[in-house]
Amino acid sequence: MKSYTEQYGLYVAPEIGTLSRRILSKKELGGADSTSLMLINPSKRLWAIEKLKKMMGYVPKRPIYYLTDNLEYLPDCTREIAKYASDYVDQLIKHFLPKSKNRKESENASLGTNLKRDAIKKNVPKKLLDNLTLFNRIIYVPAKHEFPLHYEGKFHLFSPKEAVLVCFIVKKLSSKIVKLSRHALSYNVGKDESYSADQYYLNKSRNKSVKLGVYKIENSRDTITVVERLVDLNYDLNYLVVKTSSGERNQIISEHSFLKHLLNFQKPRYSYLHKN
Repeated sequence: MKSYTEQYGLYVAPEIGTLSRRILSKKELGGADSTSLMLINPSKRLWAIEKLKKMMGYVPKRPIYYLTDNLEYLPDCTREIAKYASDYVDQLIKHFLPKSKNRKESENASLGTNLKRDAIKKNVPKKLLDNLTLFNRIIYVPAKHEFPLHYEGKFHLFSPKEAVLVCFIVKKLSSKIVKLSRHALSYNVGKDESYSADQYYLNKSRNKSVKLGVYKIENSRDTITVVERLVDLNYDLNYLVVKTSSGERNQIISEHSFLKHLLNFQKPRYSYLHKN
């Protein structure tokens, strides 16, 4: 007779499968598939757990520490993993707004309620908002509140593969949220809001996309120098330290911004002059 893990380890409910395909890329879905296969293989289980821990990171301390502690028990404790991973998204949305009356109200409200607030809807793209709303309904609410006597023949609300998919989905959603709010970013790096996000990125490793050097802005006497390359290891976001010939201080901008906007100039309006 097959064990529970052998029978249901790779089971994915239709709604969770649809949500995963809606949010994750093909590469990310492939990563979740390979991690799930390792997880139900006793000889590779620990490798899968370490992979998930590395992906989820270690900040903010709560609830990520609770999540990584429960990852140790996979393929068991799948409900706890889904809940703590979802708590992380919930906290990012709670910290999305600046400290104010609205922020105090959001801290005491559920994720579903917060996603309906005008201040959130105004600043979160519709596609992301829709995905967060679906995630809340399909994953977070059941993880917190559903305790039926049986789960369609399963012993657990979430299968091991569903728990893995939740981790991948949460990683993707959280990476998008922190790009939209410096308050959520401050919470995410485990600092209060007096901590500059720039300080965080300055402590990260360098990437190799945009070359260091000087770029000329067409139809202008100004040049812009890329001084250093940075990457946020938690989210694989690339940033550049740049200095304009007319500016006194270095600035940190995203590589995406540099390539697409270049301080309000379109991409064709600059050319590389020389390498430092």
